[in-house]
Amino acid sequence: MTLRVRISIVPFGDETKEREIHQINISNLGEANTKECNYGIELDEYKSGSYLGRVAHVREQGAITLVYKALKRILELGA
Repeated sequence: MTLRVRISIVPFGDETKEREIHQINISNLGEANTKECNYGIELDEYKSGSYLGRVAHVREQGAITLVYKALKRILELGA
């Protein structure tokens, strides 16, 4: 399963001119251990098989925490 985060700009609040500037796909790659799952991060691509980075995450921590971890990893990698 993939969690997708889209970052868009809306020039001067005009919804008709909304433009996506990044798409982050966070895909579950399977269990790391009994509590955590491994997630692969793709920036501006999908199902490429070439993950920019990976994070471990406990599902009970929720989607927002997973997005935070993915964004942090992207920034650490200087992407």
